[in-house]
Amino acid sequence: MVNRARPDLVPFLHRIMPGVADLEVLPAREAWLASRRRDIARGYLGSSSVAALLGLSGWASPWDVHAARWDAPGGVDLTDDVEPNEEDADPSGVLARGLVMEPRLWAAYRDRFSCDVIEPGHLRVRRGKLGVSPDAFVHDPVRGWGVGESKTVLSFQAQWVPRQDEEVTDILKMTSWPCARQYLAQCLALCAATRLPFCDLWIAVVVPVEDARCAIATDEFPTVRPHAIERTIRIRVVPTAADLHAFMGQIGAFYARHL
Repeated sequence: MVNRARPDLVPFLHRIMPGVADLEVLPAREAWLASRRRDIARGYLGSSSVAALLGLSGWASPWDVHAARWDAPGGVDLTDDVEPNEEDADPSGVLARGLVMEPRLWAAYRDRFSCDVIEPGHLRVRRGKLGVSPDAFVHDPVRGWGVGESKTVLSFQAQWVPRQDEEVTDILKMTSWPCARQYLAQCLALCAATRLPFCDLWIAVVVPVEDARCAIATDEFPTVRPHAIERTIRIRVVPTAADLHAFMGQIGAFYARHL
């Protein structure tokens, strides 16, 4: 979502998400960040916040979600921007790498699956208590349109990344997971907010290289080092009605108690 705005997509978005009336396409990243901060102050929960409040996030806790809502001291600032000069060893550097590599990741998705992919740019989708920002919308010839969520993982940290594409459903009945459960929570939040039938978690295992052909730095993030894509994996999350009902029930219970 770096320096991309797609106001022309509004009619398309309303067509594929007819049950979602609250869409906001922002002109630039700064406006998107400001909208996200307003949403948090108004009590909306993003996909990352949902993972935190369910106790599944490695970056934030349920307390951080509560603290962000009420501006309480001691919590992780969930509205922090990504700093352009952070190193990859820091969480902000990881986010910067993911942001600037998004176009390459979705280009690789198109090439591999020969399907339509729409990158909406600086988008906010709100439904109920959820306020999310989909990375992409992907088309499946059988299931129709779904939502896409991209992740980059450094090669030496990629032991958990499956070697083959997977599809998961009946999430309530699962006893083992093909990825971090926080990512599954994000996918559930995206499906719940957009009312789309599936979320493709598109993971790229990447490696830093000293090759100018792999340069990914931008004016906004000038210090991000060149990275090459080593392999890609798709985990398709297809929640059942029971999955979504239980998921929204957990969110509603937390919201009633704390927000």
